Amino acid sequence: MKTNTNWNIYDAISVAVDVFNTQGYVKAFDVSNKKPNKQVVLDRLTQITNGAGLVPDYHETVEQILALKKELLLKKMTGTITSYEQQVLEVLDSDQVNQRYVGIVASLPRVHQNYLKKQQRQKEYAFYQENSRFVGQVGQSIETNVTLINVYNNEMHDFCVYTFTDSQNNVIKWLTQKYLDHEIGSKVTLKGRVKSHKVTEYYGHETVVKNCVLK
Repeated sequence: MKTNTNWNIYDAISVAVDVFNTQGYVKAFDVSNKKPNKQVVLDRLTQITNGAGLVPDYHETVEQILALKKELLLKKMTGTITSYEQQVLEVLDSDQVNQRYVGIVASLPRVHQNYLKKQQRQKEYAFYQENSRFVGQVGQSIETNVTLINVYNNEMHDFCVYTFTDSQNNVIKWLTQKYLDHEIGSKVTLKGRVKSHKVTEYYGHETVVKNCVLK
């Protein structure tokens, strides 16, 4: 049922955070039995309007979400903002929100979560950019104790990239079609051959290996 009710943006985001913390993010076309976040948030806001519920208190998280406006404004100024981000910016820049934008509001906690993950990745990248150095020489066999810190699975092209670090915080990458039964944080001994050395915008100095055996 359509409604012309407007809700305070702070209250609406608070409800969206509560729903996200309860069920994660469920899209409208999700195959699970859960209602999509958009519908749950709308139902909760309607209940609050009718006096059948209270606005949950997520002050710190809501403030962090509202602060995302600064980054989106910068992206708008540089011409790199997407159409979805433009809608998010319009919502964050408003004092009130109506039913038309409840879907955007419902997605804001996930946007915030992704932003925090991005910040954490950038911190990790900065650390390795400062500390990582090349291991061995191209063509040389190496054997070293490493820790698995990241796994990238490219299902379309059927390969994985495993990223390790050694005791000196040097980054070692292995691209392979093998799927390893190792979790992030696993400590193993890697034996392989250095394929190349390259400097990237991610981990800085990266040593790429091939023909690897883990034990």
